[in-house]
Amino acid sequence: PAGRQWRGGGKQRRIGLRGCWESVMPLHSARLLAPVGRGAARSALMMISTATLYYNDVYEVKLPEGHKFPMGKYRMVREELELWAASRPWVDFVRSPLATHEELFTTHHPDYVRGFIEGTLPAPMYRRIGFPYSPEQVLRILSSVGGCTAAARLLAEGALARRRDPSLPPWATPWVAGQIAGGTHHAYHDRGEGFCAFSDMAVAANAV
Repeated sequence: PAGRQWRGGGKQRRIGLRGCWESVMPLHSARLLAPVGRGAARSALMMISTATLYYNDVYEVKLPEGHKFPMGKYRMVREELELWAASRPWVDFVRSPLATHEELFTTHHPDYVRGFIEGTLPAPMYRRIGFPYSPEQVLRILSSVGGCTAAARLLAEGALARRRDPSLPPWATPWVAGQIAGGTHHAYHDRGEGFCAFSDMAVAANAV
């Protein structure tokens, strides 16, 4: 419903990379490309769009020995995508910005946000999140949310520009964007769970 904020939590269906890309393509764009076939549609999309992918594996986070979270996966996914994009100059890789307090406050309780960033949360809350506190971990998580929000804002601004000026050529505005290390959907309004401190998708929806 209009005006209602999504505060995270609950289960979400997983989709693959292709599904993620299809989900951010505007509906009218998908209809425009669909009749010409899958291969031709991809070629047409390359001609009219620049894909902006945000990454955040620049933050080195060392977890305790034996920790089960595969932290290296973010770097590995980015490297695989860079290999895939080597022959696709329309794909742009951008370092994720850090989410601001104001953006996080749209979705999460201010006391929880400050406590997580400052490292003052009670020990049980860190155990539920699944990560011990460290400054590097805070930066990594803030950049994960920041990249998702930046991708959403980039697409929203592009859609607004096209609405204001329908005569803009297709390549003049962004059509595809995403966060490589996003999808932290287990976090709640006042706590984190399941390796998710903040809900990046909820923050992006509420902040943008």
